[in-house]
Amino acid sequence: MRSPLYRSGLLFRAAMHLLHGPGLDRKYAHICSFISPGDRVLDLGCGTGTLQSHLKGNYYLGLEMNDDFVAYAKKKGRNVLKQNVLGFGRFSDFDVCVMMDVLHHVNPRHVELVEKVLASVRKIVIISEPFDMPNRHGALRRMARVLDDDGINASREWMDKESLIRFYEKYGPERIDEISSSMIAVYRNWGSQKDRGAISGLPVGNRAQKSIKNLKRA
Repeated sequence: MRSPLYRSGLLFRAAMHLLHGPGLDRKYAHICSFISPGDRVLDLGCGTGTLQSHLKGNYYLGLEMNDDFVAYAKKKGRNVLKQNVLGFGRFSDFDVCVMMDVLHHVNPRHVELVEKVLASVRKIVIISEPFDMPNRHGALRRMARVLDDDGINASREWMDKESLIRFYEKYGPERIDEISSSMIAVYRNWGSQKDRGAISGLPVGNRAQKSIKNLKRA
């Protein structure tokens, strides 16, 4: 059953600010720090398209399946389309792709989506995902899952922090940061043959060391 948070764009935005507080703006600021003037930005599972309001004039396209969120975004003047991210085919038109809190919604097809995006986007891929807390009381975990039910995708178990870091590391991130109960990974020029060869040639342990040393908490 769809969570009340996903029935209204206005309610969703209010809930995000209540849940994350100042950490939400820190996440947006961190993500935007990797986006250069002139970059074309694609935002997958964009919710109400809030990222566009944090950009400095970049061309922006947000993809979202929730009709209420799309309508809210359009009222705000944001360039958001109703589109299933798994069926999108123009990733190579964009310099930067942001996936913020979307992978756990498309689980178990998150691997398929990540690999397709990394292989196609021109310059930078930024992934931000919350992590499950195994020591959280069972009732609280169930409540969190109910509140995160978007009514479109099945609600499933998700990764804890260490599992999420290992998942990110498989693809050779430039850096991983922890901000407001989310892990944010940045990948640069992954799709070029040269960089893919460099990444695949590194032993897993070396990749882990490289990304863990960039792990910062804000």
